[in-house]
Amino acid sequence: MAVDRTERLLNLVFCLMASRRAVPRSFIRANVTGYGGSASDDAFERMFERDKDELRAMGIPIETVMSGAEVEGYRITHEDYALDDLRFSPSELSVLAVAAQVWETAARQPAAATALRKIEALDGNEGAGSLLIGVTGASATSMPAIVPLLRAIRRRQRVRFDYRKPDASAAEARKVEPWALVAWRGAWYLVGLDVDRTSQRVFRLSRIDGTVTAFGADDSFSIPRDTDPRSAVGDWIGDSPNRTVQVQVSPGAGASLRLRGSLAGDVVSVTCADGLDVVPEILSAGPDAVVLEPRDVREVVVQRLQNLIAEHTR
Repeated sequence: MAVDRTERLLNLVFCLMASRRAVPRSFIRANVTGYGGSASDDAFERMFERDKDELRAMGIPIETVMSGAEVEGYRITHEDYALDDLRFSPSELSVLAVAAQVWETAARQPAAATALRKIEALDGNEGAGSLLIGVTGASATSMPAIVPLLRAIRRRQRVRFDYRKPDASAAEARKVEPWALVAWRGAWYLVGLDVDRTSQRVFRLSRIDGTVTAFGADDSFSIPRDTDPRSAVGDWIGDSPNRTVQVQVSPGAGASLRLRGSLAGDVVSVTCADGLDVVPEILSAGPDAVVLEPRDVREVVVQRLQNLIAEHTR
């Protein structure tokens, strides 16, 4: 069976990189898939020379090893061909992490999450570490708050924003020393010190109304060494009371919602932590699912749908 030229080139590269010694032409012709079918010695020589020239033109350093006046063979050394270790600064990793979180559609989010995990796993690279924790399909509705919060965390600068508690009629002004951002089950959370209440608090970013404003001097606070942001968010979610979300679903639609909740006619009632864990399933049902209660969950769904429309109509 004929071998594709690209496959033959790759096979040659693998062969030359796999051996510490020079690989003779005779070995290449006999063992590298793609060369064995050469009709003659001349045909092999022409093919091999073209392949060498093409690979070298791509920047692949094929070394010709001489033994006296004779060619002993060819090799590609790892030192000449390997890339330098990839390194990103914490700020660069933060930007990459934010970008990965924006890609929340089913087709793109898994690839983005995998890529970010590989980047963060680079040897000797602490990554976004204390700034940005967790890789999930977190919603783009939190994006306006993420960037100023990341900047404030890096600068150790206090922030102020209006925060709306579940079922509250109005938002409350908060002043916070931001310590870390955590992505958890599709949502963003800020962990920090509530200045007015003088205690550690967790804030869900989707509940921030308006803009986040930094104030005061840089390096105005220190992040406690024993802070565990992920545990803080997990404990906070665990302590939060469950809420019931009522969703009207079209007949024959919303199978995952129907399985998760109780059904009364075409209205599904789903009880979950913070009321927002069910939002991805509501979104997946599209126009066949309409949130009836509570109001803040309905607003989150509407905002995410508007973001998706804006993203796909650019």
